[in-house]
Amino acid sequence: MLSIGAAILLAIGSARAEGPKNATCWCTQGGGGEIPTPFSVANRTAELADREPYLLFGKLVFRSGLPYLELDFSAHPWLASAVRKADPYYLIESSNGSLHEYEDKTVKVLAFAHVRLDKGHRNSPKLVYSLELAQESGITPVEGGAACATGL
Repeated sequence: MLSIGAAILLAIGSARAEGPKNATCWCTQGGGGEIPTPFSVANRTAELADREPYLLFGKLVFRSGLPYLELDFSAHPWLASAVRKADPYYLIESSNGSLHEYEDKTVKVLAFAHVRLDKGHRNSPKLVYSLELAQESGITPVEGGAACATGL
């Protein structure tokens, strides 16, 4: 009588001997991509990490007198979660008062992300994301839009 382990090894060996023609056998498949199958559909979006540097593309807009980056999702599809699509703006923390020259222009922003916990609607906790320019020249206009700058 064979042990369970020996029977499994025998089954694997015979399945491998059949090769690719046995497409239903799990042991002859695999090695097909960088993303494991369970993650090829789910978990395709993320959010910026606190204190990490990013190079982001979008349009500079002003809301209530404050500068925001309206994110370009064609350049950053990994940030296109349902929540972020509903609110595609990142506040730009800047001591540089001359950002008005970039208003309504497509820009490239080199910045560090900041995340803080704030009170949202009805005092429920809400994560608030902002961008601190990495340097005074951390924002530059992009001719032809983000797709031209990123090669997309």
